[in-house]
Amino acid sequence: MPPPLRWCHLDGRLVELAGARISPFDRSFLFGDGIYEVMRVYDGRLFRPELHLDRLARSAAAIKLANPHPHAQWRALLEELVTANGGGDQYIYLQLSRGAEEGRNHAPLPQVAPLVFAYCAPWPAMSGSTLRDGLPCITAADTRWARCDIKSVALLANVLLGHQPSEPGATGPTLRRNGGLPEAGAPPVPWGRTGV
Repeated sequence: MPPPLRWCHLDGRLVELAGARISPFDRSFLFGDGIYEVMRVYDGRLFRPELHLDRLARSAAAIKLANPHPHAQWRALLEELVTANGGGDQYIYLQLSRGAEEGRNHAPLPQVAPLVFAYCAPWPAMSGSTLRDGLPCITAADTRWARCDIKSVALLANVLLGHQPSEPGATGPTLRRNGGLPEAGAPPVPWGRTGV
């Protein structure tokens, strides 16, 4: 994937990504105690933001994490970030952490404020031949935890799956579970069937 763009959103303000700093005591760093969303941007416009923000709210509720913004505020924050990074075709990575506290407590302290971090990166265009001919694909057993409805930042199983051998040019493994394909490789690829 291409490198991230210049500006990020960190705890209520736009800052240059190169200068962004997060505490080493942030709970997402120490415990994977956070959630995320990845959202596409087409020609500077968020794609289906309400679906992503609904899922973000569900994930936050599932781990008892205070959602710091209503949908309208999230949209304004993300639109500001996209504009600062020049619009166009991008994707946004949005992470909501339970925040930083002093020490390392498994049970979070109640007064800890959540931390919001978001950045953009260009979305690479697929070549005509890729759109016409497709990409090689490998599959792997889905070994992630049983709560994949929560977009947790704890992605160790995904990282380990990424170490599996792959065909040249193939995307990351597409995961199999109970006869279905619950997750596409990284980067996500469009699905299709011949003749459909």
